[in-house]
Amino acid sequence: MKEEFNPIRSVLEGKKLKGTAKLTITNTKTGKSKTTVHENMITNAVKDLFASNYSGLANFQEILPVRNFFSGCLMFEEEVNEDASSYMPPADEDNKMIACAGSESHSSANPYRGNPDGSQTEFTPTSATFVWHWTEGQGNGDISCISLCPGIFGNMGLKPFDNTYHPFKSFNVQVQDSGWGSSWTEDHAICHPLGITPSQNKTKSIFIDSAGMKIIECLHDLSKYGITRGITDFDEIDRHNVTLPSDLYESTKLRIFETSSLYAVVYPNGETSLTCYMISKSDFSVTTRTYSGSAGQFLNTAHGNLFKSCPEFLCNDTFFFWPNAAETTWNKCYWSSALNSDHTQTPRSKSYRMSPMKINNKLILAENFLYNSGTIYPLSMPDVPLGGQNSSNTAISACVNRHMVALFGTNNTQQQFYGIGTTNMFLSTINNLDVVRTKTSTDVMKLEYVISEV
Repeated sequence: MKEEFNPIRSVLEGKKLKGTAKLTITNTKTGKSKTTVHENMITNAVKDLFASNYSGLANFQEILPVRNFFSGCLMFEEEVNEDASSYMPPADEDNKMIACAGSESHSSANPYRGNPDGSQTEFTPTSATFVWHWTEGQGNGDISCISLCPGIFGNMGLKPFDNTYHPFKSFNVQVQDSGWGSSWTEDHAICHPLGITPSQNKTKSIFIDSAGMKIIECLHDLSKYGITRGITDFDEIDRHNVTLPSDLYESTKLRIFETSSLYAVVYPNGETSLTCYMISKSDFSVTTRTYSGSAGQFLNTAHGNLFKSCPEFLCNDTFFFWPNAAETTWNKCYWSSALNSDHTQTPRSKSYRMSPMKINNKLILAENFLYNSGTIYPLSMPDVPLGGQNSSNTAISACVNRHMVALFGTNNTQQQFYGIGTTNMFLSTINNLDVVRTKTSTDVMKLEYVISEV
């Protein structure tokens, strides 16, 4: 029996791949069709995901077969930069998603999502063929780019129609480190990093005590097995100390945020105002700002110790979110001024288990919603791995580097868990069409996509 085509094995064995898209748009009134055939570029997204063992935590059986990473598609209004290393999806404000489809059929009123055609899907020893269809009411607009993506991402799309899906998937070997103390210490903070750089095996953590805020960098073997470091070993290589109010560390209500240029510690003063300490990444200078509101405007509730060191609420380079006291709406607070405004969409669930995962500055994957260019789209709750995910005492800090997620979890500070996962939000191929194709409400559309060895 011949073995089915495995794209990643072909890449790792040094074989080149090519992708060919055949897009056919047919007018249902006239019967006339327009067909575009175009070859595309295979990105490095899947190859990068499989390139390392993440210190032995990667259990790739959890995300096989590999065709799952090619069994969805997204179509965009504008061209996408054809760079094999630039495979993160664009936000809607930068490039509108016109159509999507994935690995599962549906009968919803989703105006973007088509259906896979299992009868025409085919796998040979050297190729894989995927086929999707869109009806008159699906995927209407100008199409300049077609990209394959993981099937779950294609099902969901960048503008999720309902809360059926969540794209996060863990693929880890469970590692547990017991015997932790009951209070939040610097060691806890170090082992719950704010950021990771897998290519350099580095982590970055935040700890606040009576002496101020400490920004601590460590070596930790994320991308390979280490000679001297195990999964639970973090070796400090650098730190910066920042002076903050001495009584701040006693608060169980402060939250940590990070942008491309600053760290921030935000503390509620009752339910009527927030105090924000912004720490510059360039010179570690501190700027203080107060956001004022009315009764009940700001959440003033304690949280688990984890969020003294890891983000709990969404932020980007322009603003951060803070719930109102009833946790029914968000306050949108701007870094550049004391301005805050009401973002009327409901915030995420009150369980607060997983940190937001920033895909880009306008596209952020949270625990049960996707933020895309100012709109919040509800998602299902993800299967948060490790350590009793159904317990209210469990929280997971999720450090994102591109599409790879390193998980560092805590359960009531008594034990620590380590793991690995992926957002599944990436482009496996990029296919910019020579001619923009337009689909209208009187058209049906078919996409045939073939990936094969050169």
